[in-house]
Amino acid sequence: MKVMKAVSIPEHAEQLPVVGLEEFDYLLFDTAGKGHGGTGRKFDWSLFERYTGGQPYFLAGGSGRMMPKNCSDGGNRTCLLRM
Repeated sequence: MKVMKAVSIPEHAEQLPVVGLEEFDYLLFDTAGKGHGGTGRKFDWSLFERYTGGQPYFLAGGSGRMMPKNCSDGGNRTCLLRM
């Protein structure tokens, strides 16, 4: 069985977490909020320029502005678009 971990990233984070996430097969990075998702805000995707994790990942956050043409901002990985 493959396991995906959702990781909340503060809107003004300076780096992405990698410690303690090695055991998961996939990661889903989303903007942190008071609840679980649904903030409508995008965290700084330029953080992926320094990302050192090895797992495939998905991006979520700010889906009102998140279009396929914007996905390359996240390091040419997979974007999770709200359906």
